[in-house]
Amino acid sequence: MMITRHAFVAATLLACTSWFPAVAEVGYPSKTIRIVVAFPPGGLTDAYARLYAEQLTAKFGVPAIVDNKPGAGAIIGIDTVAKAPADGYTLLMTTSGTVWQNRVLYSKLPYNLDKDLTPVAVFPSGPLVVGVP
Repeated sequence: MMITRHAFVAATLLACTSWFPAVAEVGYPSKTIRIVVAFPPGGLTDAYARLYAEQLTAKFGVPAIVDNKPGAGAIIGIDTVAKAPADGYTLLMTTSGTVWQNRVLYSKLPYNLDKDLTPVAVFPSGPLVVGVP
């Protein structure tokens, strides 16, 4: 279990630094990292976000917090991240189903997935997605 956890964190951090080379050069992270979960506490997505927050805190020495924003088919959580500053300090943890299904189910969304979010990592245990503005 511990080897899997370390491999997971290493792969995710590698993905983050490859997507954000400019951010990595300026001493990222230097403040609290916020992980927005588009579901209520207690589910698998929330559990993964909390584990990820623990690993980020241990690795970087800055707090990583989980902020649950459930509702509206994950639109509330996704919109929260889409409107956050594009500085790498606000991450989205949601399922890929909500990201793709919302594009089909709703004719008008408060965000544009093509412009407002960048996928960073896909978790191997299921259709979980991490994205940043």
